[in-house]
Amino acid sequence: MSMPGFGTSIDNSELLMILNDLLADQGTAITDEQGSLAWCECLTIARSIYTAQQFSILLSRQLNASTANYLQNRYADIYAQPNTSALLPYLKQNQQLFGLIPNTSNVTAFIKKLLGNCFISFLFFPQLQYLATNSPIITSYQSPLSKMFVYCWQPRDNKDNLLMDNITFQNTVNQYHVILNKWIPSFTKQQLLVITNRGNQDGYCNNYHPGVIDGSQNYNDGYNVVSGSINSQILTGVGTTFQSYYNGSLGDFAAGFVTYPNVNPMIQIVDDNNNLQTYYVQSVQSNTQITLTTALLSNITNRTYRIMGLTLDHPNLDGQQIFNQ
Repeated sequence: MSMPGFGTSIDNSELLMILNDLLADQGTAITDEQGSLAWCECLTIARSIYTAQQFSILLSRQLNASTANYLQNRYADIYAQPNTSALLPYLKQNQQLFGLIPNTSNVTAFIKKLLGNCFISFLFFPQLQYLATNSPIITSYQSPLSKMFVYCWQPRDNKDNLLMDNITFQNTVNQYHVILNKWIPSFTKQQLLVITNRGNQDGYCNNYHPGVIDGSQNYNDGYNVVSGSINSQILTGVGTTFQSYYNGSLGDFAAGFVTYPNVNPMIQIVDDNNNLQTYYVQSVQSNTQITLTTALLSNITNRTYRIMGLTLDHPNLDGQQIFNQ
C-alpha cells in the first residue's frame, strides 16, 4: 500500500521544513523514502513540534493588546490587574520588553524610558571582581556583572533646590522592579543606588545650623561647598570634611578608601551649567582638597555635592561608615 501524498498545501510550509530537518539529521545510512518507518517517525515528531509551535503562537497573541480576546480575564487575574482595560497596556509593555534580549543596551533603554530624568546609568559591583580573577578556591561565586546598581538621582539645580518632590521620586525610582526581575536572568540582582549624603555629616556640618534639615542655609552661607576649574582634577572645598569629621572619625572620602582601598569613592555635583556630573575621588589631601580621577568637564563654583549613603543619627554611630540607600 502506498503512502498518500501531501498535496501542494504543504509545499514551503513550516511543517515540511521541520520534517526535512529531522530527515536530514538521520544521516545517509537510514532511508528517508516517503512511507518508510523512519519517515513516518519523523513525520509524527514534526507534527508534534509544529502543533506545539502553533500553540505557542496562539498564546503569544494573547499578550498582544490588539489581539487579546478570551483569555483577558484570566491574564488579569494572573498579573493582578484590576480589570482588562488596565491589563492591555501592561501586556503590550511586557510583549515589547520580552521580545528583546536582556543585554545592557536594551535594559538601559528600558530603564531610561521608565524612570526618565531620574535615571543616570548602570554601575556594576567592583568589590566582587577579586572573586573572578584571584581567588583559587571559590565556594560562593557571583560574577561582578551579576550585581547591577540602578544609579539614579533626585533632580535638583546647582543650588541644591529639588526639582522633584520626595513622594514622586520614591514612586518613580522603585517601579522598575516588577518588570526587570521577570526579564533578566534569575542569577542577577539589581540594587537602587541614590547618592543622598550631602557631605560633612549629611549637611548638618556638626550642627552648624541646628534644625535645618535640607542644608540650604549651609549653602547660602557658602559653607560645605566645592569649587573647581574646567580641565583641572583638583576640587577645593569650604567648610568641608573630606578627610576627618569634627569628632575625629574618618570623613566623607577617607572612610571609603579604608573600607575599599581599590575603589574610588563617587561624588555627584550639578555644575555651573546646571548639568549633573559624576566624578570619582583619586586621593584626599586635606579636609578642603581632593584630587579626582579625571579632569572636570566644566566649571564648578561654590556648588553643593552628594556622596554615598547617609550619616547615621544614632549615639556612637554618627560619622562612621556611610551606607548606601
